Amino acid sequence: MGVPALIMLYCGLRRGELLALLWSDIDLDKRTLSVSKAADMPTNATTIKKPKTRAGIRTVPIPNAILPALQWAHDESKSLYVCPNMTTGGIMSAQAYSEAWKSYMHYLNIEAGGRDRSRSNPKVVAIEPFTAHQLRHSYATMLYDADVDVKTAQKLLGHADFGVTMKIYTHLSSEKETAGIEKLNEHLDQLLGSTIGDKVKEGQ
Repeated sequence: MGVPALIMLYCGLRRGELLALLWSDIDLDKRTLSVSKAADMPTNATTIKKPKTRAGIRTVPIPNAILPALQWAHDESKSLYVCPNMTTGGIMSAQAYSEAWKSYMHYLNIEAGGRDRSRSNPKVVAIEPFTAHQLRHSYATMLYDADVDVKTAQKLLGHADFGVTMKIYTHLSSEKETAGIEKLNEHLDQLLGSTIGDKVKEGQ
């Protein structure tokens, strides 16, 4: 699940879009990824459908940083799917995805210094589990931090409603403003300490 997670994080795909993604949808030379379908998993039977809206059909740039990982995964793959069921090579079911993601979260926790529970030691959680949706939200945050304009962000995220993207950007702007004020206070505290307050109390 490592490469699929990279795609969701750095290309902003939804889980269903990722599971329906074929290697033929990825152009490594042009560094683009085409989204034209999504996996539907209301039960454990997975079907392919078109995105809910026309905005979901889009071409997304692939960042240079993940190209080597995608090239490696492409060369090693024996499936048409980018994120296949490892047993059959076909599209994942809801259960197969859930188990694969759970295993990936366990792997990340151990790599980050966590530990499984044993008779003598409690489980150590070094990294909290996260979802595909959180990776997509992180992608939106990166677009904002990179000063990508909101209309371009709407297109890359596949939002049909401009208001949805605007709401995300407004929220991120508010968070950034709050963080900026906190940093200013920390800086002034280190620079001035309680000097000004002490002088006021002393009538100076």
